[in-house]
Amino acid sequence: MLRLLALFVLLLATPVGAAEIYKPITSHVLDATATSQAMTTNFGSSIRVMRIHAQEDIFFAIGISGSTPLASAATGHFLPADTTEYFWVNPASEIAVISNGTTGQVFIMELSK
Repeated sequence: MLRLLALFVLLLATPVGAAEIYKPITSHVLDATATSQAMTTNFGSSIRVMRIHAQEDIFFAIGISGSTPLASAATGHFLPADTTEYFWVNPASEIAVISNGTTGQVFIMELSK
């Protein structure tokens, strides 16, 4: 009974979806312009999470390996200026970005356990 109570307390102390720790592997800088700009290399084969930060409002698209994504305001995911977000990605994915007309840089970091 004491073991069961200890297990119950341990489960309550661990939040659901607790953050896992990932380390930076590789970083990329893309220029967001009025035309879609894609990374020149795919994410690594062990990459499951990416961090993206944009200086200006952008739209981005993530594609699977072998198919260069095309970012557009109509179909892309919106990321407001000065915002950092984390996304789960498939290994060897590719990313493309496009701005809403204002040129700025987009910082992308590949993260792994």
